[in-house]
Amino acid sequence: MDNSKRVAKSPNTCQISLFFTGAPEASVLSNTDTFFTSLLSKDHQADLYVTSGSINISEKTKQTRAGLQYIQTVKFSLPSTDELRATRIDQFRKVKFIGVRLTDNRVLFFGRNDVKQNTKPKVSVSSNEKITAVQYQQTSMYPLSFLVQEVFVFQDGIQFIFQDGSSFN
Repeated sequence: MDNSKRVAKSPNTCQISLFFTGAPEASVLSNTDTFFTSLLSKDHQADLYVTSGSINISEKTKQTRAGLQYIQTVKFSLPSTDELRATRIDQFRKVKFIGVRLTDNRVLFFGRNDVKQNTKPKVSVSSNEKITAVQYQQTSMYPLSFLVQEVFVFQDGIQFIFQDGSSFN
């Protein structure tokens, strides 16, 4: 890996997707950040309206005897005047994973805390008369990574075909 190579993009966050079901797999594709990138079918996703510019995602490390832990946080807000506010807040506690779409169309994947998720992210909600703020936090063995979607599996063997036309057998 060439660490001197400049990162060409600095996209912004623009959308939140909630995943209530599904079991992501670690990627073994050579054109991705192998093992850290997650594969999950798009049919598990539910897009959520959030207040423009309110999405914040952060990550910090903590050294432990077992190695590095990554403390990851996703925050966003939505209007408190939503007629379905109580139902939405109830649904927030059922979330297993979160996708944070960037303006370059990539999706940061939040919630995979181990090879297989063993604990859902913790959620907290606070509101006032204008805004309902939602925060998810988790401790993970891995840094945040990207989600590969648009995966199709064919019956005549396993073949993955991605949106950009690349494939893997």
